[in-house]
Amino acid sequence: LAARRPPDVSAWPRRSLPSPRAMPIEDLKRIAVDIFEDGAVSAAPSIAAAIQEAVEKASQPNVSIGVLVTGSVVTAGAARALLKRDR
Repeated sequence: LAARRPPDVSAWPRRSLPSPRAMPIEDLKRIAVDIFEDGAVSAAPSIAAAIQEAVEKASQPNVSIGVLVTGSVVTAGAARALLKRDR
């Protein structure tokens, strides 16, 4: 996924989890900026903030959007819990 950004993907918000195995967000962002241009990468203080930022960046009037959350099962589970709560 990180090897090549599809042309219709405009941003890659990043967030690491509070886990001893997680990479620090600053390191993760630095790696992402090396792969993509700096303006396409951002860091968020939480998964909720990263999802919100992705939705805001992707939103366009009269256009359906999607936000893809990738990562570990812990990341996906946390995102799912947040999205189910917001229904």
